[in-house]
Amino acid sequence: MEILKVDYNFNLESNMETVRNNIVDDIKRYDVIVTDDSVEGAKEFMASINKDKKLFNDTCKEFIDKISDPITKFKTSQKEISELFDTARSNLKIQVFAFDIKKLKVIEQVVKDYRNSVCMEREINPEAINIDDLILLGSVTAGMKVAKKTRDAIEMRIQLVENEILKARLELEEKNRRDRETQTKARLEAEEKARLREIELLDQADARAKFREQELIKQAEIQKDNALKKQKQELEQQNTQVEIKTAPTPSTDPNKKIAILTFEFDIKGEVPDEKIIDRIKSQISKDFINYLVNVEVM
Repeated sequence: MEILKVDYNFNLESNMETVRNNIVDDIKRYDVIVTDDSVEGAKEFMASINKDKKLFNDTCKEFIDKISDPITKFKTSQKEISELFDTARSNLKIQVFAFDIKKLKVIEQVVKDYRNSVCMEREINPEAINIDDLILLGSVTAGMKVAKKTRDAIEMRIQLVENEILKARLELEEKNRRDRETQTKARLEAEEKARLREIELLDQADARAKFREQELIKQAEIQKDNALKKQKQELEQQNTQVEIKTAPTPSTDPNKKIAILTFEFDIKGEVPDEKIIDRIKSQISKDFINYLVNVEVM
């Protein structure tokens, strides 16, 4: 590329200082308090100042326009050439970007394959390891191998996921342990409650059984008393007479005696002998009846 060269010769001369001093001197003449006598002169001087100022500025502008023309043309040429540089660079940038995009796709697949293989060995879901920010041109070596810094970054992220998995597993095991303890406690409490209830029911059943037994005993005693009273009344009504006679023992057994007991009853109607015998036995004391061998109705 041709190197830009600029030749210039610029020498600016003017009576700017003389004009400035002249204006300063004129202003001093009117640096007074305005009165009725001087007000008209002040107004005329103000108009003269405006006229001189316009003439001064117009003269400066005309000169600046003349000397600025080559500078303006120079700036225009500079802008055009600069735009040529930008256009050339933009065209190359588009091609480089397309090339980088294509290369990044290859790099993405290389990094992804590496991540997937490591995750498979560690039994981790690859989708849990985000690698979007690792898809860079510097993420692989010239031989398209995963760079060490990229491997280290993936390893660090896998370690974080493993820590989270371990933490979740420990929390789950702790929860299961607490659940088992709670279930065991609830089962033991239920069993204890059932045992106490069973004891309570047995106690209640035993109490009811004892109560029924006592009631039956009371009823039996009442029935017995009523039966004795009834028998006593019947005996009194029947005017039972009992006569006991002892006869010589015809047997050779000296311990055996024959006793003849005579009972007199007022019997109404036909009564079997068995009932009469039962009635006789009921009139004999328990101690004496054990000695009886035979009882007959004569």
